[in-house]
Amino acid sequence: MTTTVNVYQSTDASAPILTGTAGSLVALLDSCLVNGYGTKTGAGWTISYTGTNQRVYKMSPTLGTGNSLFVDDSATVSGSTPEEAYLTGFEAPTGLGTGTGQFPTSAQCALGIGAVTCRKSMTADTSPRPWTLVADPTCFYLFTTSGDYLNPFGPMAIAFGDIFSFKSADPYRTILIGRNVQNNGNNAFENFGGLPQNPGPWLLGGSSMAGHYMDRNWTGVGGSVPVSKFTLNFANNGGAVVNSGVG
Repeated sequence: MTTTVNVYQSTDASAPILTGTAGSLVALLDSCLVNGYGTKTGAGWTISYTGTNQRVYKMSPTLGTGNSLFVDDSATVSGSTPEEAYLTGFEAPTGLGTGTGQFPTSAQCALGIGAVTCRKSMTADTSPRPWTLVADPTCFYLFTTSGDYLNPFGPMAIAFGDIFSFKSADPYRTILIGRNVQNNGNNAFENFGGLPQNPGPWLLGGSSMAGHYMDRNWTGVGGSVPVSKFTLNFANNGGAVVNSGVG
């Protein structure tokens, strides 16, 4: 079944405004993923649970795995500031920040709270920040220009949704990519666009990249796993492709 890929931008008429204040990210995701704005329709997601500056977004269960993303944009997490929001995946959420099949877990994440961060702005104020979101009913990518740094480094980014799996009908193919630090605008912690250094066959043995998590491995055994990503030429071992994709 084909799906429509939608592109949403801060320059669109009636687009939501992203700032360094609590709630601006969930307002943006409400508009892009669910409700639409102006002449743009929503990407086909639903909201399972809602609270003050908190949401649980569910992807399409018919076109994808139906996994969910909890977004805490309340600036109430220990050590947090309004410039950043926190994101955690769930296979089966039961409320705001609760459920089964959480990824990442608190033990896996450098923040120690079982979440990655999305940096919205370099300042905790109402200064508007440019953004672009690309989404279909099963996946989205959000690029934010926080003001922390300029080109050639480009924007910051997060991702959540189903990957293209080599396993048929893979129910555990959901990935979450974000920042693994808080209150830090250094581009060294941008994980979305990164690739492993000096990749080789060892990569397939379980190496992972900071801020990359999937709900389970391809066998479905166990729970949340840190993962990596690489290109086809990185997967080529002596002229023979041994694997490719994300995993």
